[in-house]
Amino acid sequence: MSELRELLAQHRNQRRDVYATLQDVPAERMSAETTWGGGPVDVRFMFLRFADHEEEHELSVQTRLIEAGFQQTTAQRILARAEMTRGDLLGALVGLTDADLDLTPAGEWPLRRTLAHILFAERAYRVWTLHAVECFQAGREFTSPPEELRPPSMDEQLDGTLADFTERLDVARDEALATLPTISDEALSAPMTWFENSTDVRTRLMRIAHHEREHTAHILKWREQVGRPPTEAQRLLGLAWRARGVLEDHLVGVPDSVLDTAPEGEWPIRRLLTHLSDTDIFLRDCILNATPAR
Repeated sequence: MSELRELLAQHRNQRRDVYATLQDVPAERMSAETTWGGGPVDVRFMFLRFADHEEEHELSVQTRLIEAGFQQTTAQRILARAEMTRGDLLGALVGLTDADLDLTPAGEWPLRRTLAHILFAERAYRVWTLHAVECFQAGREFTSPPEELRPPSMDEQLDGTLADFTERLDVARDEALATLPTISDEALSAPMTWFENSTDVRTRLMRIAHHEREHTAHILKWREQVGRPPTEAQRLLGLAWRARGVLEDHLVGVPDSVLDTAPEGEWPIRRLLTHLSDTDIFLRDCILNATPAR
């Protein structure tokens, strides 16, 4: 895994720890008073700052990449959309616990099965796509990948805690981004199949984001069905995960050599990411130490 992906994983795990302390903040605490920028604000404002601050420095990250002359390939732009949908997925999970995994509304899957399905699909898309590219480059007709290359079935990935599932999703995404971004524009037209239908590598790559978006909507519907809709605090933290997905969208395919590159007086990407993580802790502490409204 690249140094950049390792940094993103570290920051993502810290964010999960921070959000775990905030996701159960009740509605009556949202008007509690704290300070920001030298003046009084309420807790609701500080929750919103997670996403707002992320957006501010996402623009700074974009600027550093433009200055470095980095431009994503077509495959990288397609995969970048999957980073955006991953932010939405993580946002949809805020506030849920292991006790929620097996809640099963009538006619629906439990959360456990939905997450295992997302995981299986991501792994399968990677394997089938890389095999299609290999066949194309070798001048061979597309055939299904051999059994030994295929991921475990969905039924074999149902065990574990909610933290186990998010960790597996992280690993599957890192595996995808370690291999798929190098696919050339020419290879995007490589033929393959999807549910017995003829398609190509470009469409299969786009399915990573499309499929994740589909089941993020599924999870949000499931939350309503089982009586676990997100609270206000959880919704606002979910917006911050969405903002992180947008930031990571820009970083697909970025080489480690760009991490420390910046004009004099400006922060490089490494410093920006560290600042975002430090600010998560600052905002958490402001929220937890806020004075109840009178």
